[in-house]
Amino acid sequence: MMAEVLKNSKVLQTIKDSLDKNTMSDIKATLEDLLSNCLNIAVIGKRVPEKMTFINSLRGLGDDDVGAAHAGPADTNKEPIMYPHPQHSDVRIWDLSMPESNECNPNEYLETVKVNHYCSLIFTVSERLAVAYAALWKELHKGEKELYFILLTSVTDSSDSLLEKKRSIMESFKNQGVKSPQVFLVSSSALHQLEFMDLLEAMEKNIPELRMNALLFSLPTFSVPILKKKRAAFKAVVWTAASLSGGASTIPLPTVSSVLDVNMLMKILNKARDSFGLDNKSLERLAKQARLPVAELESARTSELSIEISKLVIQRKLALAEKERSLGAKLVDTALTGSVKSMTKSFTTMYFMLTASLDELEEDAVRVLRKAYGDNY
Repeated sequence: MMAEVLKNSKVLQTIKDSLDKNTMSDIKATLEDLLSNCLNIAVIGKRVPEKMTFINSLRGLGDDDVGAAHAGPADTNKEPIMYPHPQHSDVRIWDLSMPESNECNPNEYLETVKVNHYCSLIFTVSERLAVAYAALWKELHKGEKELYFILLTSVTDSSDSLLEKKRSIMESFKNQGVKSPQVFLVSSSALHQLEFMDLLEAMEKNIPELRMNALLFSLPTFSVPILKKKRAAFKAVVWTAASLSGGASTIPLPTVSSVLDVNMLMKILNKARDSFGLDNKSLERLAKQARLPVAELESARTSELSIEISKLVIQRKLALAEKERSLGAKLVDTALTGSVKSMTKSFTTMYFMLTASLDELEEDAVRVLRKAYGDNY
């Protein structure tokens, strides 16, 4: 299992190489990038309510929440509008208007919106495909820039009508010379439905790992599948932190290196708690969306980490991990080679401490989802 983690992650392979070369500064920089990596995503299309709701959903907001995006009755603003994530300030969703088909010059439009500024481009489409979309697709593919099309659904759509709309769009693309476009059915207000997870899978193949992790960490925890993706993304954080702990000298606090201090551990676990939707603000928003008293969701949190992450709590977790370290040391050893094995004790203590902590947070997140949505999550 652990060897597979190293094998399948470019980030973790970089860490392994840095350990072999004893370059702790590179590993520390990687950890900082994992916890804070700037991500700009453009959502391109007409400024209609469904699009604004989708932008809000990506940021875990309802349409009535503070900071929510809104489309005015006669929105003539053509400038890009940036919507920061309320909790993950390094993630920004940009609302870009779509030019009318009869005035679209692909080169001019892409230069105007500074297309290279965005890590990913998501186009919202309707049943009748505008000529501009095909023109932009062709221009972007010259530079091997990936883009994704989403058909935002409404509450009046049936399963049959959705499939027919998607079929119609695919046919329109084909008629305009667009080969194999990536089109996904997405509910603007319920990301756990339809094909949003398929969209994420497609993006994962093209977005650099650090930035994809930033996106996953920032998304609301709307279902168990997205929670599992978040948890998997944190494996890189765990291995990087453990590598720092094992690769540097110790300080008075047991098993914590001079490079990886308690404040950094608090930052890691706070990031995980916020990402899993267990912080107070996230619970308040979820309670509002689920129409439940916030106290009912708070009661689902059983881990002290879900409620408070302090230096005292971390010290207790480290002491417990030190006792359990010997049980898994051999397992970790099989995933490490060369100079890395010499620092197994510190590495495994940190690894088990963070893994156990993330397990607790994940279990609480599942309990919160069950409270909010019952079996519909």
